[in-house]
Amino acid sequence: MTISVEKVLDCFLAAGIRATGIRARLRRRVHNDSDADDLSQMAFVRLLSHCKKHGEVPPPVYATKIAINAFYSWCRRRPNRNTVPLSEIEAAATVSPEAALALEELRAQVRAAVDSLPPKYAEVAARKYVRGQSDKEIATELGLCRETVKSKLRRALAILANRLAHMSEKLAC
Repeated sequence: MTISVEKVLDCFLAAGIRATGIRARLRRRVHNDSDADDLSQMAFVRLLSHCKKHGEVPPPVYATKIAINAFYSWCRRRPNRNTVPLSEIEAAATVSPEAALALEELRAQVRAAVDSLPPKYAEVAARKYVRGQSDKEIATELGLCRETVKSKLRRALAILANRLAHMSEKLAC
């Protein structure tokens, strides 16, 4: 079953779907005009394929949901913005003896804070951050719910942050 593009556009306008409204929502999320335009276009193409496949125009809420899902897909596909060039890492590798001593003291403090974690949090944190396991793998191996694993990780990080903050306050005094 096919449907003409003109009919789809007429139906969009009749249903109250405005491309500028969807683009504005996306713009608020991505903070970039060109990315918002790309995502709006991606959402519109997905909406057109839905119309051609099903021969009907979905309600306006569906169009918004398609745009939001396009945004989530874009977030998963975009490169990690927290990357550091290798040249900067190599340059930072040459540190002064004072900086090396301070770094070793910091490592000792972090080890002490990690060692003082309660066992129920330490096991989950070690599997996640040392072994690199996913939440799902940890949950399966330990026989826990995935949400329980996430909760224990949050609590472990909160405990570590609290203990390391107290340690840094002691060093400042």
